[in-house]
Amino acid sequence: MERMELGDGRWFGVNHCRGARLPVLFNFCATAGAGLDDPWYGRIAMLAGAENWRCVSIDLPCHDAEAEASGKPYDPLRQWREAMAAGRDIVGEITSLGQAALDHLAARGLADPECVAAFGTSRGGFAAAHFAAVEPRVGYVMLLAPVTELLRLREFAGTETSGFIRGFALQRPEYLAALCNRRVWGWIGANDERVDTDAAVEFFRGLSRRAAAGGDFAACDFTVAAVEGHTSRTDCHDLAAAWLWRQVAHRPCRSGCRP
Repeated sequence: MERMELGDGRWFGVNHCRGARLPVLFNFCATAGAGLDDPWYGRIAMLAGAENWRCVSIDLPCHDAEAEASGKPYDPLRQWREAMAAGRDIVGEITSLGQAALDHLAARGLADPECVAAFGTSRGGFAAAHFAAVEPRVGYVMLLAPVTELLRLREFAGTETSGFIRGFALQRPEYLAALCNRRVWGWIGANDERVDTDAAVEFFRGLSRRAAAGGDFAACDFTVAAVEGHTSRTDCHDLAAAWLWRQVAHRPCRSGCRP
């Protein structure tokens, strides 16, 4: 991983800073290092990097350096809850950093803004979907066992009356409207009680209906798999990558994304 500074105290990780204008894959998980270098969470970036994509990842708020600096036991989602209950816009911080990273790369001729994908696992899926919802340059979204509503997480128990936290549920009409014109891939286990399979199904069903109402019956590719718990199969990143190559083949861009 190479680190790129934005000049305002923020930074992001990238698989490399060399070469010309390339398609870009954002991988959201917990930390930039995991998103680019971890054999499990970073596999999608390794697959994309091998196909000449520039891969980007960030530290999510309350993870890694911020968590260490807090002096509290490592429990990032509980820290999200505390921060958001106090009005901190965790989601806005994620999307702002993602957009700044993309702007930074594009301004230096290192990114093709016409070919941008976002992938995320669990809480990273929540981050990836929100990033895509506010960033129209993201054409492809891949969500693996995603959190779709924070209130379904045990860490957010007791915040059910918070309109601020409830407002980030991906099932809300404004997010469905923002995402229904993208290509979206999703995968979750049939009995995922950690992030709630039913919540993910509700999100993808709503997204599919929105897209179909506009005449697009192929916007979503969503699988509910026969696995137990909050987990995924070892080939899920490969499935997502293969899906992405197929989508790009039908919507080629100037940088020459892999068909």
